[in-house]
Amino acid sequence: MPGASSRPVPPSPRQPVARTAAKTRAAPQPRASAHAAPPEFGGLIREHKVRPDRLVQLWAIAGVTFTAFALATAYGFYRWYFAYAHYGPAVVWRWASPSWIAAALLFGLGGILALRAFRVARRRLHLYAGGLVWIEGRRSRALAWAEVLQIYTAGVRYGLLGLAWGNRVRVTLIPARGARIRLTEDLAHLDSLVEAIKHSVYPRLLAESRQAFNAGAALDFGPLALQKEGIARGAHRIPWGSVTAANLESGRLQIQFADGAGSSRLRVSAAQIPNADLCLQLIQILGEK
Repeated sequence: MPGASSRPVPPSPRQPVARTAAKTRAAPQPRASAHAAPPEFGGLIREHKVRPDRLVQLWAIAGVTFTAFALATAYGFYRWYFAYAHYGPAVVWRWASPSWIAAALLFGLGGILALRAFRVARRRLHLYAGGLVWIEGRRSRALAWAEVLQIYTAGVRYGLLGLAWGNRVRVTLIPARGARIRLTEDLAHLDSLVEAIKHSVYPRLLAESRQAFNAGAALDFGPLALQKEGIARGAHRIPWGSVTAANLESGRLQIQFADGAGSSRLRVSAAQIPNADLCLQLIQILGEK
């Protein structure tokens, strides 16, 4: 055709802007954590996981148990073969059954220990300024400091015939509603965790206790009651003017007081006293008045 160019027309350039927009639209959105804390808790302070050495210990105990199960099973088969080869099939069960029964018991015990190790490995605790989140596998529970009413601290001593080979600390948090939360030395840095919890909970409880005491109410601390007249334990009464010293030592709350015979001491296990540190602080404050 006259006037038409015979030069080929170059293809139109692709539009990178449209592709970029499509990629932006297709970008996946981040998912919220299943164990997210309420916004009022503030930022995460630290995470307490299970101690690695504790996990090694639990899995090692389970492994030793399963090894004993395998040995008992193999020994049972050996006795079965020996009895069958020398005495015939009539006595094989009587020869092999003790080993197999022991193997069955060991297998059950090993399964329980392995399940415990698996469950302990899935525990951790997130500490926040406004509370904590206790995590066990896929389940989690948020607990604000304002909900905590009582803290029990117990030291469990392991030993035999007066010989101790270890102590374990267990801390129990009693909330205003819901199930209690138990913390053990399975968690790393339990001491600093407990101190942080007490530092966050006890100032509020101390203010509430002093307000209730000044209004005439008795303060209940398990086996002890702090009354206007003094300290009561059952029928025993210790007037505030007789209290000379109080301390927490070796897992016991010790109250020293003067009586007609001189000086006496009242000892109560701290594991029985809710908020034992708070109880001690109140006794020291009220005993000085």
